[in-house]
Amino acid sequence: MSNNSPSAGEAPVVEVQDLRVTFERKHDRLEAVRGLNLHVYSGEAVGIVGESGSGKSVSVRTLLGLAGANATVTAKKLDIFGTDARRLSERGWRAIRGGKIGLVLQDALVSLDPLRTIEQEIGETLKLHDIVPRNQIHDRVIELLTEVGMPDPELRAKQHPHELSGGLRQRALIASAIASEPALLIADEPTTALDTTVQAQVLELLDARRRAGTALLLVSHDLAVVANVCDRVVVMKDGYLVEEGPSQQVLRHPTQEYTRNLLAAIPSAESRGLTLSSADRHPLPPRRVERDSIVLRADGVSRNFKAPDGRVCHAVRDVSLEVARGESLGIVGESGSGKSTFAKILVGLLEPSGGQVQLEGQPWSPLSDKERRDRRRKIQLIAQDPLSSFDPRYSVEQVLAEPLQSQGLTRDDIAARIRQTLELVNLTHVPVAASPRTFSGGERQRLAIARALIAEPDVLVADEPVSALDVSVQAQILDLLADVQARTGAALVFISHDLGVVHHLADRVLVMKDGFDVEHGAATTVFTNPTDDYTKELLAALPKLPIPDNQDQSKP
Repeated sequence: MSNNSPSAGEAPVVEVQDLRVTFERKHDRLEAVRGLNLHVYSGEAVGIVGESGSGKSVSVRTLLGLAGANATVTAKKLDIFGTDARRLSERGWRAIRGGKIGLVLQDALVSLDPLRTIEQEIGETLKLHDIVPRNQIHDRVIELLTEVGMPDPELRAKQHPHELSGGLRQRALIASAIASEPALLIADEPTTALDTTVQAQVLELLDARRRAGTALLLVSHDLAVVANVCDRVVVMKDGYLVEEGPSQQVLRHPTQEYTRNLLAAIPSAESRGLTLSSADRHPLPPRRVERDSIVLRADGVSRNFKAPDGRVCHAVRDVSLEVARGESLGIVGESGSGKSTFAKILVGLLEPSGGQVQLEGQPWSPLSDKERRDRRRKIQLIAQDPLSSFDPRYSVEQVLAEPLQSQGLTRDDIAARIRQTLELVNLTHVPVAASPRTFSGGERQRLAIARALIAEPDVLVADEPVSALDVSVQAQILDLLADVQARTGAALVFISHDLGVVHHLADRVLVMKDGFDVEHGAATTVFTNPTDDYTKELLAALPKLPIPDNQDQSKP
């Protein structure tokens, strides 16, 4: 992190005074941003933090003229590169976007064109802004992909977005955003989908751009990332700026209760066994782990894929595990390590190329779908993106009723089960006729957990279920999972690139790299005394929050 201060008389790249953004809705008006003051100088990094709905993403989109068609934007001052942006036409905005301002969004799959290869996507920026001669575009694309830590960049350049993992897509999006070497880089949750080692590499890349004079505006729910990258931090809540100042000062000695609650919600070794959703932490409900009752076992599981160039890719290589009833097992590793592929094999969505999986002592995979049908409810998946896993035509009631259709229950039985499950995940306030699309991110994730729980499974497999959530909502979901386990006795396989989350939640941990199990054991042992160099690298790359000197910061 820099200690940058502007030179005397230097004009800011961005200067905003009393910014207000209001959306006209069917029955009311939403004030998304309420009187924001903001300035960013060349070579300075400013972080904007706050929970979902705080107005941080709307604020930065307004700086690109992308607030939305139904948005009303007013400001006493809205200057970008010395130009009064309040008077810009759409043509004027297009001259700024991409060339002078680069944008990195969180949802790479939506942001990248599904019909173009990664090379075509990045190459378009290079062509539009005449960055390099056309005969050098391929080489520059490979250089950019290498800069953002893309493994095997020659292969990845030929692939389409859907062929890449979430982390690889995010790296491709960042490469596209920096291709024109913009004077201002706006990064909206740029590292949410990345593991700690690649996150560290990308943050170093962003910081290198800042040191070269690029202004950086970073929106993130990861306060440790902001602490390690940004000179100043702006804390937003309900559209208001509630706290602002040097990052180390605000995050070490916050003056506002809201900021203190955000910091308290961050999972870590110190939060193990305690709730996260309030500053006053309480013990989690006791959970019984039955070590002699193995509900899920994988023996020597492997999975191979054929790449576009005909090569065989080994996604999972001879991985074994055992999960006891009531136990929490964390699986960590970088993007492309094979952890999500392994999760799909465990729940029976993919067949292994070698090895086998047993569920409650009986063969589970490889089996045909017909052979698995009667036992499928015993193991349920909680996906990273719940909205895309729901049928868009379904209401809440239909989403939850679907897993019960084959159980021979009456309509009254199904209605009762739905009520009980919604109560279990604290969603009794939502109308069952509503569409999940109208829910917040946290509510959709609760609904995804409810859909998994309604079948009364013995095993829950959660694949990055909180990676897209801000810290306060993440805290609520992690508390909910702990409470659900205590009540139901279900085993939990929790897949994440966030080591702090896994250390907080898991009894044991399995570390994957390039498809292999490189280390496994008790979570506290692995995280405090790792034996494998890769695990040590993961832990060393973990960004840390500034905390008082008399507290131990050595643990993730």
